[in-house]
Amino acid sequence: MIHPDFSQCRSLQELYDQACVQFTAQYGEHFVLYWEEIKRLAQYCDSYKELGAFQGVSAAAAMLGNPNMKFVELIDVTFERLVPHQHVFKDFSGALNLNQTSSVDPNMVFTDVDMMLVDSLHDAKHVIQELRLHASHVRKYIVFHDAKYPPIKDVIDRFVIKNTQWKYLIYDDRSFGYAVIERTQL
Repeated sequence: MIHPDFSQCRSLQELYDQACVQFTAQYGEHFVLYWEEIKRLAQYCDSYKELGAFQGVSAAAAMLGNPNMKFVELIDVTFERLVPHQHVFKDFSGALNLNQTSSVDPNMVFTDVDMMLVDSLHDAKHVIQELRLHASHVRKYIVFHDAKYPPIKDVIDRFVIKNTQWKYLIYDDRSFGYAVIERTQL
């Protein structure tokens, strides 16, 4: 995965635009589709959680998709790739919580959110643990990046089959792939 330097960005929009250009150039036009979907879904959400924040571009997409969002939580074992451009998140008017821990730490405080992105370790056992811990705290949408990979797709398929209150909204296997599942009942 490339690690662009966003330290000179002055706003969330500039960060997002630069990321789209650079990641599209490296991985093709379909790579950014999941960011666009997060932006679109964010308009129906007041809160967002991200498991695996990396450089924060997905979070920027959610924040730009709903400038009135009240709460965003980013969970990652390190924020070293976000810190150089953390100043752009001052544009966000809601509460931003950077939670530096493992997404599978059972001792963390679990917050209820409308939408969650799963994009941390791309390992089936890890994703199963994340869903076990976090899914019950998501009211509307769970977005998965890298859903094209068979072990991750299998986890999502099994989760939807076993948990009938969730259904596929989108599965797109272009680029690294992404999926969105939607809660049909609380």
